[in-house]
Amino acid sequence: MNAKEIEIATAWGIIAAKTWGSDSDPLVLMFHGLEDNANTFDYLVYKLPYGYYYVSVDLPGHGKSDNLSSLGLPLQGMDYVYVIKLLIDHFAREKTIIIGHSFGAILAMQYGLVYPEKLDKVFMLDTLWFEIVAPSDFGKWTRHKFDEFTKISNQMRRNANVEFKYEECLELMSNWRFNSYSLSSKSAKNLLQRSIKPSSSGKYVFTRDPKLKNYMGTPVDDRYASEVLNSHNISFKVVVIITKDYEDFYNNKWPNLVATYKKIADWTNIPGNHNVHMDDPSIVANVINNYMEDSVPI
Repeated sequence: MNAKEIEIATAWGIIAAKTWGSDSDPLVLMFHGLEDNANTFDYLVYKLPYGYYYVSVDLPGHGKSDNLSSLGLPLQGMDYVYVIKLLIDHFAREKTIIIGHSFGAILAMQYGLVYPEKLDKVFMLDTLWFEIVAPSDFGKWTRHKFDEFTKISNQMRRNANVEFKYEECLELMSNWRFNSYSLSSKSAKNLLQRSIKPSSSGKYVFTRDPKLKNYMGTPVDDRYASEVLNSHNISFKVVVIITKDYEDFYNNKWPNLVATYKKIADWTNIPGNHNVHMDDPSIVANVINNYMEDSVPI
């Protein structure tokens, strides 16, 4: 399968994506993690079965997609969930399968809580929820988010694009991530293809939306998140594929959330770290492929 680039028009600009397979086959949408891009699934997709139309999306502000028009305000919790709605409406399938990594998986699950009838399966790679905030920490959390966004906004008004040598970009992509796990050089180089552009000085600038560094997910505590999951009719198959480190992280901080997911989802532990879908994709594919035998309505 060779990748094909597509663009989807929206009110604020284009959403870019890369596709594999025939668009007449059942649809599999693929959503990357925060500040990654559609290339995150380049190695995994070739381990997945033929007979599906795989669409790996650059979420707005990532890769080749335009930024969301936020009118100078922070990016908010449901902005990207609505983007998923627009994409699923665009493809107009009876049912859709979603493979999401980290941030992308959380968006997919939140979409499914709103439109469960639109989904057949959701594969959640190494995550459960975003922005778990204790009620007593709401003021402190919000203040910190506002203060950080003010810094980013001031930098954007100055149009202060920081330039880097390619080797510096590679180092940042490998090691400056929302978790402590470094990317392999191969995976980092692959993501960089959609993350940087050359400057007039011969160096490079990152093209992703600076506001992503301070994305404001909807803050809820683990009890509320668990109750949301328990109280909705989740009619689609949910498959959690999680590394030991991330399961331990959630278990130590929010065991109720782990217990709830283990009731509503198929739960599979895998070796590796948060980047295993890029660095050792066969491990992830071996789980996904167990669920991909039954086709979904087109």
